[in-house]
Amino acid sequence: MTANPSHPSQPGTKAYSFLAGGGKATDLIVARDWSNHPLGPPEHWSEALKSTLSLVLNSPESMILCWGKEELTFFFNEAYFPLLGPRLDWAMGAPFRKVWADAWAQAEPIVADAFAGRSQHYEDLPWKLATDRGRADTWFSFSYSRILDPEGEVAGLFIFTNETTDRVLADEALRASEEKWRGLFATLQEGFLLGEIIRDDSGTPINWRYAEVNDAWHELVGVPKGSAVGRSVREVIPGIEEEWISILAEVVATGETARFTERVGPLGRWYDCVAQPAGGDRFTVIFSEATERVQRLNRQAAVVALTDVLQNQQNVVDLIMTASAIIGETMNVELVGYGNVDDVAETITVERDWTAGGAKSLAGLRHFRDYGSYIEDFKRGQTVIVGDCRLDPRTRDHAAALEERSARAFVNIPIFERGRFVALLYVSSVRPRNWSEEDLQFLQDASARLRSAVQRIRAEKQQDVLNKEIVHRLKNTLAMVQSIASLTLKDHLEPGTLTIFARRLTALGAAQNVLLEKASGPADLRELIDRVLGAVGVFDRYDADGPAVSFGPRAALSTSLLLHELTTNALKYGALSNQGTIDIDWDIDGSGDERRFVLRWTERGGPPAKRPTSKGFGSRLIQMGLAGAGGSKLDYGSDGLAATFEAPIADLTRS
Repeated sequence: MTANPSHPSQPGTKAYSFLAGGGKATDLIVARDWSNHPLGPPEHWSEALKSTLSLVLNSPESMILCWGKEELTFFFNEAYFPLLGPRLDWAMGAPFRKVWADAWAQAEPIVADAFAGRSQHYEDLPWKLATDRGRADTWFSFSYSRILDPEGEVAGLFIFTNETTDRVLADEALRASEEKWRGLFATLQEGFLLGEIIRDDSGTPINWRYAEVNDAWHELVGVPKGSAVGRSVREVIPGIEEEWISILAEVVATGETARFTERVGPLGRWYDCVAQPAGGDRFTVIFSEATERVQRLNRQAAVVALTDVLQNQQNVVDLIMTASAIIGETMNVELVGYGNVDDVAETITVERDWTAGGAKSLAGLRHFRDYGSYIEDFKRGQTVIVGDCRLDPRTRDHAAALEERSARAFVNIPIFERGRFVALLYVSSVRPRNWSEEDLQFLQDASARLRSAVQRIRAEKQQDVLNKEIVHRLKNTLAMVQSIASLTLKDHLEPGTLTIFARRLTALGAAQNVLLEKASGPADLRELIDRVLGAVGVFDRYDADGPAVSFGPRAALSTSLLLHELTTNALKYGALSNQGTIDIDWDIDGSGDERRFVLRWTERGGPPAKRPTSKGFGSRLIQMGLAGAGGSKLDYGSDGLAATFEAPIADLTRS
C-alpha cells in the first residue's frame, strides 16, 4: 500500500531532500541503529534474510519485504520510496503494523491469510490512509507471497504494490463522460468508436464495422486518420483476437454495459474499455490504453511465480522450461530459452525451449555467426537488443535465418561465471518490437534468478554425490576400526566388552548417517532416535514425542552415544528386558538466550531399577548428559529407570 505517490513529502522535509539527493535503500539500512532491534545488527542476520533482502533491494519493481511472522520487520527498495510519503524518514526496519498503522485493521487479515499459505492478489482495493493531502480515499493493487526458510518454515512476506488511485478516479471520470459522450465527442481524450455487428447468413456475429471514431482513437490505436470508418475491424487490424468480436456481440445481444480489459495482440497493446449498446446491432466503446499498467502487474506476478518455481524445482530442464514459460507469457513473445555456451567454438547448446504461436525451437547445437555478427558483444558482457532484425546492422544480412527461427525482434542476455561467457537467455518475437526499459529490467532480473537456480540444483546434486561417497567411506572406516579393535584387544578384554564397543561404533555410525544425509547440517532429533534405537533392534517398543529440534554435529554424536547406553541398559536390565516400553519426550523451556532443552527417558512396565554398583564408561556417559554438559537426573524407580537431561539449547544446536 502507498500514500500519495505524486508528492512523497513536502519540499523542505527530510524525506523530500533524501529523494532529491538520490538516496538508496541501503543508506537507510546503514543509517538505522540496529543495536536494540529484535533482528540485531546486520552482521548477525541469517543468510536467508540477507539473500532475500538482496533480491528486494535489486528489484526494479516496487517491493516490500516483511521479515519475521511476529515482528514483521519492514524493508523496501528504492522503487518504493515515492510511496511512503512522510513515513520514509523512519520506516526502514520498523514494524509493518507501525508503518501502516492507519490501515492495519484492514491489512491484518490479509497478512494472516498470506502467512497461512493463501497468496493474495488484489486489484484496486480501497483504503482510507493518512497522506500529504490529509486522510483520503485511496486505491491499491498488490500481491502478497510468503517466503520459506531452509527448514520450510515461513520467514516473511514479499509484497508487490502500487497505488491505482489516479486510474480509479480516471475510470470514474470515464463513466461520467459516457453519459454525455455525444456532446463531448469532438474533444474526448479517451478513444471512442461507434460500431455495428456484421453477421453471416445464419445471423451469427462474425465481425463488426467501424461507423465512427474520434481523433483519440487514431492516436491510441496507431492507425492513420481516415482509414477505419466503413471498414471492418478484421480489415483494420488483421489477426485481432476473437474476444473483440464475441464481447461486443454479447453487449448487443444482452443490451447490458460491459467493462473489460483486453489485449490487441497485433498491436501489442492493452486497453481498458467500457462498451454500451446503442440500439439494434450498434454499440459504442470508450477506451484508454492500459498497456503499461497491465505489463507492470504481469511482471510483478511473474516475479512471484519465478520465485516459487526457482526455489522449489529440483530438475534443471524442468526448471528452465517452467521459467521460460513464465517469461514468455509475461512478455507476450513466441520463443524463450536458455542454453549453455562454448565461447571458444562460438556455439550454444539448447536442450529444450518454450515456444508459442507456431514458433520453431532452437533446440540443438547452434553457431552464433549463422545469425549475425553480435557474438563479440556477448563476449564483452553486453546484452544484445534487436528491435527489428531487418534494420539492425548486426543482423540485417542474416534476417531470413533469424525470422525462420521466429526472431524478428529479440533480446539475448549473456551469463558469465568467473569472467567467462557460459550461458545465454534468449527471448524472441515474430514481429518488430520496441523493448522498453522495464522489459529489459525484468529480463535481466529473471536471467540472474534463473542462473542462480540452475547453479543451486547442480551444486545440490554434486553435494549429494559427495555425501554418498563420504557415507560409504565412513562405513568402511568404522568397519576397519571394529576389525582392528577385535584383532588387537580380544585377548586383553573381558568377554562381551568388544561387543559393547562394536555397538557403540554402530550408534556413532547411525548418527553420522543422519548428519551426512543432511549435508553436514543439523540432525533432526526424532530421526536420530529412530536410527540409534533401530540399530540395536528396537523398533516398536518406544514412543518419541516433542517439538521439532535439530542438533549440531557435536551434540548429535554425543546424544547418539547417550541414547545407545540407555537402550542397551534397558535391554539388559530394564523395561526392554521383558514386556515393558519406553517413553522419550522433550521440550524447550525459557526464552531468548536462556532457553534450555529438556529430554526425558521413562521406562514403564519393567523390573525395579537398581543403581549401578560400579562406574563404567556407560554410566559415565549417562551422567555426563547431553553434549557432555552434565545436567542429568536419574531416578531408579520400581517401574524402571526415569532419567531427565538438560542443557542450554544453544550448546546443542551449535555447528
